[in-house]
Amino acid sequence: MELKKKIIISSTITISIIILVLAGLFFTYQYAKISYDRKEHGNVQSGVVITRTAEGVPLITGQSKEDIFFALGYIHAQDRLNLMEYQRALATGTVSHFIANPESELLDRLASIIGFTKKADILYDKLDDELKTQISKYADGVNQIRHTRHIVKTGKNDWIPSDILAILIMKEWAEAYLANAELLFTFNESKKNEISKLFPSSDMFYYYREDDSQYLYILQRVKNLIETYIGHFNTGFAAHIQSSMNSSDDRNFSAFSYTADYNIYPGWYPVNFKIGDKLISAITYSGLPFIFSFRNDTSFFTHFNINADSQDFILFNTRKNNDTYQYNYRGAWKEFQPERIPEGSDRSLHTLRWVTEKGPILSDLINSEKQSDQILCINSVHPGPNYLKILATAPFENDISKLRNLLLSSDASLKGFLLKTDKDSFKIFSGFTTTPDPGRNIISDGSLVYKPDHVRITSSKTINAIDYIGSDITTNKDLPAIRPGILITNQIKLNKLISLLPPRKIYNENYMQELIANTQSGAAELFTPVFNQILSSAPLTSAKMTKIYFTEWDFTTRQKLQAPAIFYTTLTFMIDKTFRDKFRNDTDSLLKNSHLLYDDFYQILSKNLGTIFDNTETEQIETRETIFDQAFLSSMRYLNRKSGPLMENWSWGKLNRNYYRIPNITSTFYSRLFMPDEIAANGAPDSLYCTVFSSDFKSVSATCLTGIMADDKFSFRMNYTYSSSIFSDFFYGKHYRVRYTNTGNNEASYKTEITPF
Repeated sequence: MELKKKIIISSTITISIIILVLAGLFFTYQYAKISYDRKEHGNVQSGVVITRTAEGVPLITGQSKEDIFFALGYIHAQDRLNLMEYQRALATGTVSHFIANPESELLDRLASIIGFTKKADILYDKLDDELKTQISKYADGVNQIRHTRHIVKTGKNDWIPSDILAILIMKEWAEAYLANAELLFTFNESKKNEISKLFPSSDMFYYYREDDSQYLYILQRVKNLIETYIGHFNTGFAAHIQSSMNSSDDRNFSAFSYTADYNIYPGWYPVNFKIGDKLISAITYSGLPFIFSFRNDTSFFTHFNINADSQDFILFNTRKNNDTYQYNYRGAWKEFQPERIPEGSDRSLHTLRWVTEKGPILSDLINSEKQSDQILCINSVHPGPNYLKILATAPFENDISKLRNLLLSSDASLKGFLLKTDKDSFKIFSGFTTTPDPGRNIISDGSLVYKPDHVRITSSKTINAIDYIGSDITTNKDLPAIRPGILITNQIKLNKLISLLPPRKIYNENYMQELIANTQSGAAELFTPVFNQILSSAPLTSAKMTKIYFTEWDFTTRQKLQAPAIFYTTLTFMIDKTFRDKFRNDTDSLLKNSHLLYDDFYQILSKNLGTIFDNTETEQIETRETIFDQAFLSSMRYLNRKSGPLMENWSWGKLNRNYYRIPNITSTFYSRLFMPDEIAANGAPDSLYCTVFSSDFKSVSATCLTGIMADDKFSFRMNYTYSSSIFSDFFYGKHYRVRYTNTGNNEASYKTEITPF
């Protein structure tokens, strides 16, 4: 009896503890939950009202631009404060407070070396008073949330305008670094002749000397840090259709698409502004008071960074002369210049950095002191006041001629702009690039006569029917003034876009939605006839089944299909096995960006030259068919291990899956409850709706936001949701997607009112 009593008592105590814990967690969650229905005072002039739809789409109504941008900072921080604080820490060199690993110190040192905060201070001084006020008001809105959201891990100090500019400068610099043509396909200079024979029409290959290996390591180390922690910025494409191509309702269309890395939660944030009777629908970026795409009553606009090289890597010889370090530039010895970089969150403290006439010393990332013989520097373009004025004022500018001239004066790395007005539509390129090294060397010799720093590119074209812009679909035909080797172009993807924009087609809204979500593989259209021909002679059951899959395939890369999984694994293994014996470890750079060489590799495959496919290190003679058989068997083994022995389970979605990581998540317990698992995605590296994967078939980036602007509407679809906070009704882990949303339908489900103090 006593035993039974003890069991009852202990069970009661255990159940009571569980109930108390669950109740505590429930009430803690309710306390920390973000409220979107509230009234409060803020630093506004006339007051603002923020309403949201059930999916979280915000509408800000105010009487002045200053109040609008206060509210923008407020809602950005309301939904993305953890992400914004992380981005600010990256830009100000304090990310070691947020990331507990050795790489955080490298990131902080990198921010100090490039001097994002110093450049932000200089840029802020060049801005006009109106723009300074706009940025300050945005910071006020962010700080109002910081003072109430104690659950989020934040920096020590309130946001200030230079923090915001430092984020923009960092994101632009990082994107420019990832667009460096020199770091795309890197090969030892001993392979130069062989590369020119294999890829005679390609200008994407650059070379390093054996003595430069240590500096190449630094360059690749920086690239890996950027890809892992900062990511791409403002990349994507847009297509524009004039109303003359639309006989049904005589509307103009622009379809746009943004990409984002899975390592970093997308910063893109759609929002509506209403000032008086004027409604602006826009794409903004959390942490920045700027507008990257918009539609208003008379015009619409979008723009993207172009994959055009705007940075140079320069190696200088150094010496110590009378206790002073000097570097040799064009045969003359020059002294380093001191530059004081604000240190971390305490703006009164500074780090002393030494810089050259051509930029900061990148080799300081690994070697904290100047070497006595050589240093590696980086020369970059940073955004200027004209570019910021475009981002801040374009939606409110009524003088179209003035806006067009402003676009042509952009003082940042090269951008592509689409501008539709009530009278005309324009395709504009504006900004700075560099010129390729004549010897196609990754690192230039600073002691020689050196090429010009940067070249300004401006181009304006009236769109009469159909046109497009894009990060990886711009070519020298668009910009003939740019020398070959500057632009990084995904030729297969471009060909697919052109094929979907025939000049004699009648376009409507449904077709534009289909275009922007198109997952057809241009590479599959090229390669599968050759693959099917080789498979016809293979006796394996898996080969016969694969041929059936390929024959019935419409070349779309949808998640439920088996053909894309078999095709891309086979193609990747075939590229590897064709070149591994020739290039050894340098083949890894081929594989990492192999989608940019699909067109070139198809030419190699079609010519079927035995000398290319034969491995001279083996006794037997390998042919194209031999290499394909090896690649196909490797693909079968890989998919078998990944998804089991049944080919019907080898869907593209089981291979092509990932989710956007959210940095600075404060609650491990709640995040485990709400964070999404890996989710299957559509698209491939060469499709318009895309997913790019690594050489081990891990998805690394994907289309995250698509939309359509028309004369009478602005609609979009997000492959994520508004909030990166687990305490939000719009958290990524709960809904994951925002389906196509027309911003004209603003049925308010939530309402926040902010009135003056």
